[in-house]
Amino acid sequence: MADEIAVTIDGKPLRARRGMTVYEVARENNLYIPTLCWDPTLKPFGACRMCLVQIEGQRGFPASCTTPAADGMVIRTNTPEVDQLHHDNLELLVAEHPHGCLHCHRRKHCGPFDICLRDVGVTDRCVVCPKDKQCELQRTCEDVGLHLRRPLKEDRALEAAVWEVRPVSLYRQLEAERQDPLFGRDYNLCIVCGRCVRACDEQRGISCISLVHRDRGTIIGTAFNLPLNQSGCEFCGACIDACPTGAIMEFSAMSQGKAERSATTICPHCPVGCQLRLDIRGQEEAAPVPGLMQGRDRGHPARGEDQIIRSSPTLTGPANMGEACHRGKFGLGYVSSPQRLTRPLLRKDGQLVESTWFEALDYLALELAKHRGEAFGAVGSARATNEANYLLQKFARTIMASNNVDHPGRQSYAALMEGLDEALGLPGSTNPTQELQRAAMALVLGADVMQVQPVVGVQLKRAAMLNGAKLVVVSPVQSELSRYAALWLRNRPGTEGVVAAGLLRAILDEGLAGDAAALAQRLEGVPELLASLAAFDAASVERTSGVSRDSLVQAARLYAQSPASAIVYCVGSAHRSQAPSDLQALTDLALVTGQLGRPSTGVYALADLTNLQGAYDMGMAPDRLPGGRAVANPAGRFAVEQVWGHHLPTRPGLGLPGMLAAGTQGRLKALYVLGEDLVEEAPDPGAVTAALSKLSLLIVQDSTLTSTAKLAHVVLPAATFAESDGTFTNGERRVQRLNQVVAPRGQSRPDWWIICQLAQELEGRGFAFRHASQVLQEIAMTTPPYGGISWERLEQQGLQWPCPSPDHPGTPILHQGQVARGKGKLAPIALLTPPTPDSRFPFVLTTAARALEQFQLPAGTKWFDARPLPEWVELHPQDAARLGLASDDPVRVVSPTGQVTARAKVSDGISPGVVGLTFHQERSAARLLGGRGATAVRLEKATAAG
Repeated sequence: MADEIAVTIDGKPLRARRGMTVYEVARENNLYIPTLCWDPTLKPFGACRMCLVQIEGQRGFPASCTTPAADGMVIRTNTPEVDQLHHDNLELLVAEHPHGCLHCHRRKHCGPFDICLRDVGVTDRCVVCPKDKQCELQRTCEDVGLHLRRPLKEDRALEAAVWEVRPVSLYRQLEAERQDPLFGRDYNLCIVCGRCVRACDEQRGISCISLVHRDRGTIIGTAFNLPLNQSGCEFCGACIDACPTGAIMEFSAMSQGKAERSATTICPHCPVGCQLRLDIRGQEEAAPVPGLMQGRDRGHPARGEDQIIRSSPTLTGPANMGEACHRGKFGLGYVSSPQRLTRPLLRKDGQLVESTWFEALDYLALELAKHRGEAFGAVGSARATNEANYLLQKFARTIMASNNVDHPGRQSYAALMEGLDEALGLPGSTNPTQELQRAAMALVLGADVMQVQPVVGVQLKRAAMLNGAKLVVVSPVQSELSRYAALWLRNRPGTEGVVAAGLLRAILDEGLAGDAAALAQRLEGVPELLASLAAFDAASVERTSGVSRDSLVQAARLYAQSPASAIVYCVGSAHRSQAPSDLQALTDLALVTGQLGRPSTGVYALADLTNLQGAYDMGMAPDRLPGGRAVANPAGRFAVEQVWGHHLPTRPGLGLPGMLAAGTQGRLKALYVLGEDLVEEAPDPGAVTAALSKLSLLIVQDSTLTSTAKLAHVVLPAATFAESDGTFTNGERRVQRLNQVVAPRGQSRPDWWIICQLAQELEGRGFAFRHASQVLQEIAMTTPPYGGISWERLEQQGLQWPCPSPDHPGTPILHQGQVARGKGKLAPIALLTPPTPDSRFPFVLTTAARALEQFQLPAGTKWFDARPLPEWVELHPQDAARLGLASDDPVRVVSPTGQVTARAKVSDGISPGVVGLTFHQERSAARLLGGRGATAVRLEKATAAG
């Protein structure tokens, strides 16, 4: 084959792909060549000089990691000369590196947790190194045969004879860097391989660290030796994963020792669905969840003591491919937090007291039996698994005969999915997010992608950095991505839909999408769309959005004329109310230009909660059954009834706002809340507290005692993601397995297990599940897009629905050939009225770039809990001067629905008349925005920032 070459390594004939390096050929064929600077995710660098080889017909000893393999090449990796070079180069590296771990005479007899038995006078002992037994330098010394020995007697002549490297006096003796929040840097352990620098630059596009100084003094550092949190660091942890020694390590792992086992699962923090490898210290294998309780047999094992000591992204995870963010890397400490609930709680004499599962379930069975029908409601969670949401809505509809089911993120996301379903025929984003890095052009609107889904933001940065893609960013505030943009359209808050309509009008006016007759052959609703676009001429768009005609036309040409253009719409706190209409206009744009159904094209709807797509698919809605079937549709209802063996209520139920209102009025008597803190996330916490307080029965199932749980009559201790089996469906429709990797803490149990127990206490049929895989099997029976998805098929990688049969490979790209509904359906675009400032509220509020704590994490996540930051409000220098404000001054931000106190940040990265708020705390967004999206506010000087 033309793309194959033949090479010979150490006498072994091999076939290789053209373009591979010598090192890659050897590695693929399990032939060992030592290296310390090579990394599969980075470009070859050749810094360590450990991978030198001999090539027949060539002078010298080239580095195999940078030498392309050529047809007919004969390579030798283990000649005496090559072996000596490996040995000598390794000596030079070790000369400046603490090597107590290498020369101890008891080294082979010590385990990773043994107490060091060497003389107390030794200061470079191996137990001081946080990466002992996990260090690549240590392992390479063993592989190369560099044997170091310290004499047992004080004999200087003997010492001089047996030392193979230079003594301790040549160590760098640098002070360890410990001022950064999540990990430390000890450059005494650095071998200057450059992997961390390259990861920061090539993988993440940040370049906050680099090689500094020259010659022997070369080391890794930041500009002007600033702390990382002042150097643009995103704390993604890529440098930690790249480091071969202990020079950069998580604080949480420094004193934990070597992991006893590793396991893979899915990150619980956002819809990207990153696959993570968790290093665990604890029992050999995670204890299984106990089987279904029979009668009064409710014994439980002792409290689990497994500890997750490290998290790192896997290279094979299809959604993240070796990438993660600070939440997945450092935000998992809550699993072993002392704040975890480990026993059921019952309210007795006005106080929540610890109880048993036996008592809690018996009490709930008696009380729930009193409140069947419309007096009962259930609130699921977009943070919970598919299995938990599926069983909760099934429990509500079958056991409790109520369609009052909902979850807090449903309204805005369901509207997005229903819009896509109406226009295209399927309710989901169209393409895998990994394709974004190969797009020729990307139109990015809404919230800052780097804040909501950082891993997807990295794909967009790579598209611009590596492939020359043209990014067009529509945002009122400067963001990380706007630095890489070919065009930054600085619109007014709340006008993204107006800009999208203006782009579509410009494309049609320029003749870039054909005439109306040609469009009508493949699309419905063309006349109605064209009529609606009459209101979006360039002058009107500029007047409303602030985007000039020239910029609009330039962006329109880029999108329509690029061979593969993608639309990325990111839903943030300030975009939820307007998101459906915005996405409708953007879908029209993709349909008209034909930028659909091909790799690196399509529409990507990015949200901020882990399993929003899964909760939608599972029917966690008052008017929808699993698979998107309408509750009011007899045929859809009958199909589900056949599987469940129950007659279902026919009238759509109440959504979450309706349930809270019904609770206040006394019509709703019992509410079952799974994994959500309704009080903290509400625009008006007082009103929600009042509504919940009037209930006869409030059940909260969570892993910590939240503000909502403190109001409950019964609190059920739920296992976390790491203690549960199940599935998540990420934002690209990929169903992935969540694996139980540690034992549940105390008597906490997985959500699906608890629901099954409660259903059986109420003598409900159809809940005799013994494992999450059995629940998934039933999901496949009731949800057609999941019809071919099974637990076994998900073992290695996820599947993207629709996957209708067991032999179907899944559907990464939707609408290939034609859209799923046959003809795409265009929708007329309504002219939305953006927030208008007035004398009382002269500024328009939007979201600003957030700091490290950008999203609320579960209670018990170390550092995130310990160092809460105040909100920051960003404003233009002109506005700051007019108000007499300077950076760091306390400011009160007041809207028609609430207020928060923040600190001022004066910046020209935001337009005059616009203010951006960080919204570190979800309640801040809820109070100010009141569910309306962008809103008008005023700024007042304050005495202190909260």
